Amino acid sequence: MLSMLSVSVSAYDFEIDGLYYNVLSIDDLTVEVTSGENKYSGNIVVPSQINFKDRIFKVIRIGGNAFYQCQIQSILLPESIKEISYGAFSYCRQLQSITFPESLERVGKEAFFYCEQLQSITIPSNVNSIGVQSFSYCSSLQIVRFDDSRTICGIGRISFWGSTSIKTLYIGRPLTYGFDGFDGLSHTELTIGPLLREWSNEYDSGNLEIVRSLIIDPSQLKPTFKTNTYLNATLYVPKGTKAAYKQAEGWNKFFTIEEDENALITESCATPIIEYQNGKLKISSATAGSSCFYSINATDVTAESLVTSDIDLSATYIITAYATAPEHTNSETVTATLCWLDGRLETDGVKSMVAEKRPVIITSDKGLLRISGLNDNERVSVYSIDGKLVSSTLAHSSIVTTDATMLKDGIVIIRIGEESFKVFVK
Repeated sequence: MLSMLSVSVSAYDFEIDGLYYNVLSIDDLTVEVTSGENKYSGNIVVPSQINFKDRIFKVIRIGGNAFYQCQIQSILLPESIKEISYGAFSYCRQLQSITFPESLERVGKEAFFYCEQLQSITIPSNVNSIGVQSFSYCSSLQIVRFDDSRTICGIGRISFWGSTSIKTLYIGRPLTYGFDGFDGLSHTELTIGPLLREWSNEYDSGNLEIVRSLIIDPSQLKPTFKTNTYLNATLYVPKGTKAAYKQAEGWNKFFTIEEDENALITESCATPIIEYQNGKLKISSATAGSSCFYSINATDVTAESLVTSDIDLSATYIITAYATAPEHTNSETVTATLCWLDGRLETDGVKSMVAEKRPVIITSDKGLLRISGLNDNERVSVYSIDGKLVSSTLAHSSIVTTDATMLKDGIVIIRIGEESFKVFVK
């Protein structure tokens, strides 16, 4: 059970403002935070990017054992971190708080092992993997929240073993487990988020006194609680839904069901629309007061190099975005492909063999394709990967919307004029 009894000091490539870094990729200009000669202490703020010898590096990972046994009280991570590696904060016995960024995707093995002062954690909706014993022996941990999402998060073995002080658990997404993923928890309060559709008996510690459900339609989830929970725990449900819960399978076994004035019926934010207008990328949600968060992955990156041959530019960008707003759950994430079509226009300062490019945005949601940035009456044809024509439509007001539900979760080929693009339909 007790591991990592000896850890060697990591080598590092350079140090800036008291933080040590390893270069992950010279080509992509990415780095991870690592350890160095001096132990970290106090309150740590990790930047999203750093300047080293006039090159801008993006900070995307907290390296293995980077803060091992360090006397830090808090750490603020930027919206560029995708991974917290094995043992990164293990034995940080004074660490009291950490805020995980929405960009985080993985938490490694024993990442917060024996963080005895850590009091609460919120796992963002993009995290898909939590390693073995990642939060074991966090003896002051009281609140664990898995943010709302429809995607699955995998939890390693005994990830919360020894964290016996946990009282409140919020489950907003489906979870899968290694052996005893939640074993050892004795939480007395469980809240079920509005998007949850898959049940696990691991959520019921057997000591539950309060169960809160934020689900509007109880038929979307069929839970199975322990007999002791049905007999003694109080089930709180959104106002106006008590009658439905009394009839719904899995819920109707509770002896005590109450409507909770604070369990507001919350709606999801409207899925953002991604458009390219007047030389700028526009991302917006129809939900009032919403904010949109995005990331862009480019197949072409800024680089400086000696020209030894023609430079291949695919000029394609993958954009993902979601929306959030007060008293709303986060929207579903939308993915768009930004392509550049040959506009066949004359340009200044560029040899005539190079044509002006115009942008086209292609989005896919539940099998529906939306293509914007077209010319009026421009024809858009959609083909399956084996070349069969799915649809052929003329653009109206620069937009085409076409149904490709029969090809959901597959690759389609979109032909616009003389150019074709492969797009993943979800």
